[in-house]
Amino acid sequence: LRNVIDSTPDWILVRDHNHRYRLVNRAYAQALHLTPPDFIGKTDAEAGLPAEFVNGELTKGIRGILVDDDEVLTSGESLVNPFEPLLIDDELRLFHSVKTPLRAASGEVWGVLTLARDVTEREYLLTQTETLYQASAGLNLAQTHDDILGVLQQYTILGQRASNLSLNYFDVPWTDNHPPRWIHTAARRTNLPIEVVSNRYAVAEFPSINRLL
Repeated sequence: LRNVIDSTPDWILVRDHNHRYRLVNRAYAQALHLTPPDFIGKTDAEAGLPAEFVNGELTKGIRGILVDDDEVLTSGESLVNPFEPLLIDDELRLFHSVKTPLRAASGEVWGVLTLARDVTEREYLLTQTETLYQASAGLNLAQTHDDILGVLQQYTILGQRASNLSLNYFDVPWTDNHPPRWIHTAARRTNLPIEVVSNRYAVAEFPSINRLL
């Protein structure tokens, strides 16, 4: 049994009706920088798990490990939590957890078996895909240059505290023999004082522009 449960990167753990650990696998112990025997007989708090993730914090949308355990112990039914958060090494991770009641020969529920899989990266990729879809839809609906800036500001890194965001174009097509003289601004969103921004700039004002572009 030990070889089986230690062969998976998923977490496997058993807590009794007093919320004390009866069994954990190596993956779970290593994630918390402990060994499996370190957990036996301890509660989550004694094992060092953050209180808000153990007991729950509804204002932060955290249901709580013990809340789920108590539901399984009381109902005698399995419970699935597709987004169970936990702070690991100061990083918030998301887990898809399945909690199943464990019964004695008499039928009485004495503990909870938890199987948990880290789905943080999967959820991040799904979120990024959804963001790209929304950005694409927003650009398709854009009617003005300012609409385009609004989409870029909402869905890309440009919206992360950018103080000056603009769409610009050159007065003529850029060629090796005939570079443009002017940069015109088609649309702008800015937090800068109005006196320091302009709708037209001389290319010569930016000596590094040839290298940058």
